[in-house]
Amino acid sequence: MKKWLAKFKFSPRQAVMVGVLVLLGYVAFSTLNVIARNYQLQQRMDELAAENEILELENRQLEYELAYYQTDAFTELEARAKLELQAPGEKVVIFPDRIPEPAGPPQPEPEPTFTQTLADNVREWLYFLFRIET
Repeated sequence: MKKWLAKFKFSPRQAVMVGVLVLLGYVAFSTLNVIARNYQLQQRMDELAAENEILELENRQLEYELAYYQTDAFTELEARAKLELQAPGEKVVIFPDRIPEPAGPPQPEPEPTFTQTLADNVREWLYFLFRIET
């Protein structure tokens, strides 16, 4: 190993230049790594900011819904719709054509029927693939 290294004769100036080049390479490599890491962190920060904004919008929407559910108008509408209540002194008019008919027991759906046979299927494939009519 020393024989191979002995072939190269370095002057002190060349040794310093090689050292400086190695140092510059290391600094450049380190800088590129830091830049790449900063880019990744910035991307992640942007994703989290967007997710945070979405969550804030959802939170604001839920606050509006909660405020609506606490109003008297919502309470009155729900009492009319679900409990069929009316305001004092109010007269309710029921239209006979809008009265829902009572639903009977659910009817089972009919089973699907297939009328195509295996021979029909083979004929269709033959026509599709080879344009052979049988």
